[in-house]
Amino acid sequence: MRGEIVELGGLIDLAISLERRELESKLVALKQEIIRQGVIKDSTLKLLIFTEHKETLDYLAAKLREWGLTVTQIHGGMKIGDRDTPGTRIYAEREFRERRKS
Repeated sequence: MRGEIVELGGLIDLAISLERRELESKLVALKQEIIRQGVIKDSTLKLLIFTEHKETLDYLAAKLREWGLTVTQIHGGMKIGDRDTPGTRIYAEREFRERRKS
C-alpha cells in the first residue's frame, strides 16, 4: 500500500508538471501574438481577453502587467455599481473604454 501511495504521489507530481507546461506554452503563444499585433508598442490598441475562471483572469492580468500593459479586469463577481465607484463593473467598463496604456 505504501508503494502505491508513493507511486500515486509521483503521478500527481507529473500531472502538475504537465499542466504547468501546457499553461506556459499557451502564455508564450499569447505573448508572441500580442507582440506580433503590436499591442505592446501601440498605446492606441487594446486587447480583450475572455476566460472562464477568475483565477485564470488574475494570473493573466499579472502577466500582462509584467509585460508593461495596463489591465482592466471585469468578472462576474463584480457589483454593477456606477461609473464613479472603483471596483465595480460599470467603472471598469468605462476605464477600459476611455483609458490609454501608460
